[in-house]
Amino acid sequence: MFEFLDKSVPITSQQWSEDTVPLVSISCITYNHENFIRDAIEGFLMQKTTFPVEILIHDDASTDKTASIIREYEEKYPHLIKPIYQTENQYSKRDGSIGRIQRGRARGKYYATCEGDDYWTDSLKLQKQVDFLEENPEYVLTCHRYNKLDFENNKWYSDDQNNLFQNNNEGISFVYPFKIWITKTLTMVYRKSALSNMSHYKGKMRDNVIVYFIMKSGKGYCFNEIMGVYRLHNGGVVSKQGISRRVNDGYIVLKDLYYCERNNLTRRMYYDKYASFFITTKGGVLFKEKFEILKFLSLIYFLPMKVIRRLL
Repeated sequence: MFEFLDKSVPITSQQWSEDTVPLVSISCITYNHENFIRDAIEGFLMQKTTFPVEILIHDDASTDKTASIIREYEEKYPHLIKPIYQTENQYSKRDGSIGRIQRGRARGKYYATCEGDDYWTDSLKLQKQVDFLEENPEYVLTCHRYNKLDFENNKWYSDDQNNLFQNNNEGISFVYPFKIWITKTLTMVYRKSALSNMSHYKGKMRDNVIVYFIMKSGKGYCFNEIMGVYRLHNGGVVSKQGISRRVNDGYIVLKDLYYCERNNLTRRMYYDKYASFFITTKGGVLFKEKFEILKFLSLIYFLPMKVIRRLL
């Protein structure tokens, strides 16, 4: 059984016995984020909860001062911050090893994610999302709205989700992602048990793939509250990468899902809508309907349809 306090208090002032199992595991993957990592960690430490939390930071062999900044916080909050300092970059292996490492050491019932270049702005973010999941067992994933910050140009943008909440001020339920990708990594808290659906998957690991497998177990809920910041910058994995990189990544993701899923597992999300547009050949998977596949990539890689038309 998990322990709960009578009211939410800052996790930095909570005192639990050494054998207490955290209810939430926060996963933070970071690489060369010396300009950003403090904001991410401070966003974790400002959380007020009624339950224990652990902060799992994975530094992927950064070549800047990211690791030394993490060590500052580790020394100050050793009971909360549990880092890994890689000496060899794991992301470059393109085999999903970082995610498996992080999920494998997580002890919490719930798993919260935020990469080292993003950050949280609501001190009750975790409390709100966990309360919802505790009270609604049919839901497996929660997310929320966010603002976007262009780091190089110092410009702020909204998440462009106002149209989704016109008739619901509190939030919306969903069983598949919307055209506007609402399940950004920094927004998600989900049941770790739902990850069992992806135990057989060995392909390219991205947040859209994780959501695909999680939602085989239940519904999702998006809060109509801005509780974090998604930072756009030139060093981001996706945020400012070129179109050809996004299309190529999307192709690899879909190909991996196709090979892993075509003979089993009930399909409940976007995949079942587009699987019929693949054919198997000696050379691999080819596009049967180029427009539909590219339209799908526009959903998960934020490519405007005017760009899609130029690719046809």
